Amino acid sequence: MDNVLFGLGLLSLAGVIAFLVIAVVRIFKKKPRKNFVVAALICFVASNVFIFCGAQTNYNNMTPEERSEYDSKLAAESQLKEEKKASKDKSKDKNKTSEPPMTEAAVSQNIGDVSVQALKLYADLSDEQAQKVINDFKKVGISTPIYFESLSSNSTDKSFKFSNDKISGTLVVSNGKTSYISSGGVELFNSKKGGALANIEDYYLSSYESNYYKGMAEQHVKQYLKTPSAASFPDLTDTSAWIVSRYKDTVTVSAWVDSQNSYGALLRSDFVIQMSYASQGTSLTYAEIEDKVLYGSFVSY
Repeated sequence: MDNVLFGLGLLSLAGVIAFLVIAVVRIFKKKPRKNFVVAALICFVASNVFIFCGAQTNYNNMTPEERSEYDSKLAAESQLKEEKKASKDKSKDKNKTSEPPMTEAAVSQNIGDVSVQALKLYADLSDEQAQKVINDFKKVGISTPIYFESLSSNSTDKSFKFSNDKISGTLVVSNGKTSYISSGGVELFNSKKGGALANIEDYYLSSYESNYYKGMAEQHVKQYLKTPSAASFPDLTDTSAWIVSRYKDTVTVSAWVDSQNSYGALLRSDFVIQMSYASQGTSLTYAEIEDKVLYGSFVSY
């Protein structure tokens, strides 16, 4: 292989010399400028072929240690170039004037503006009326950007479905004022009952938390079964079987379980479990299976 490359290199060099001899004879006879440009291009290509072949032959003749040293040198040079480029880019970025970060007040104002504009659009409210409705949402613990979808309306009342990144619910606006806000079956605001009634943070459970407490309820139920290893519960995604709710420190979970009785027969039983939210469900406060209270006292809310 080395001999072939060396031969190609010599052939390229011979071609360059031959061409130069011919070019010297003819270059100034006809169209000297054009001939000179063409000759220069051909010489450039031929010389590069010669250089490449020579370099390749030299590399192939190196010992493994020399090749390793040569490759390391190339890698170091490449890394140095990259570092210089990165340093130059960083220096340019430093000289750019960056916008100051938004303050908490500015973020809050931006959130309010998004919701106010949405209300003005869908509920046909003035700036002042829309801002008062948003303030009522904040009273019940809902302060992130709120999006609205019209449900129904008449001459005085307008109903909306609202949602944000955490919850969804219903809003009723009457005569330009907040009349009713509810979420997850919880009445949060009612103008006829004095305004704000509850804070959503006392009731909120994320999807992850909801599934977590379903699992904890299963563990609590199993301790009251004859054959807990054979127990079968609904799939965690079956929303028609599971009901999970929370009020402050009490989480209530209800569903059914298929289990064997003392005679080995498989029976389906409904259950209700209440746990402490603060203890992440480890503290059982109430257990009921098939209308039979097995532990604690039920907390109503």
